Amino acid sequence: VAMVIFTLQSSAAVEWDIPKDFLMSVNLSNFYGILKNAKNSDLITLSKGKEDKLKITLSGKTIREFNIPIIKDFEREIKIPDLRFKADVKLPSSLFDETIAEADEVGETVRFEITKDKFTILSVGDMSDFRATIREDSDVKISYIEDVHAKYAIEYLKKFSNKISDTLLLSFSKEYPLNLCYELKDKITLRFILAPRVENDWLWTFYPAKNWQN
Repeated sequence: VAMVIFTLQSSAAVEWDIPKDFLMSVNLSNFYGILKNAKNSDLITLSKGKEDKLKITLSGKTIREFNIPIIKDFEREIKIPDLRFKADVKLPSSLFDETIAEADEVGETVRFEITKDKFTILSVGDMSDFRATIREDSDVKISYIEDVHAKYAIEYLKKFSNKISDTLLLSFSKEYPLNLCYELKDKITLRFILAPRVENDWLWTFYPAKNWQN
């Protein structure tokens, strides 16, 4: 349903000493549990330890060292899909988060539409409906090849909310995966890919898109 792709550039590190490329897999719960112990002022060092373990060092007023096992035989090969999009929207991340939170009060899914230089977010529930229209301005940039629409689960969009960047880029096509990207130039790129909801939904038939137009 969803994929997370986090890229850390070497320029974001205080020190970067990687003599050769290598692949390392670890248990996510163990890794995250250790990182939660880090304070804002701590330096985090990742290195390959002894006995095929990942060494994680948290350096602050105290130095804490953790070693977690490396998973040698990862079950699946993860491939990043090669996606081509018909529409892009660059907007403040806070605006997107606020709009998704409002849509969540109504339904479980949202429909994204791009038509005539505007980005529309729709949500329909059993008794209520929601519509937000976002137009181009100095903070919002919209580009598209053709009018497009697609529907996605609000549950995942809320989980994707992130504070690493003030802006985010949404890319999608008709009934096609969504690419949501946060970026700190020359430092970090955080991408989320979300599968669309394409099953038949009578609510979208009952509330056709043309009824939402100005």
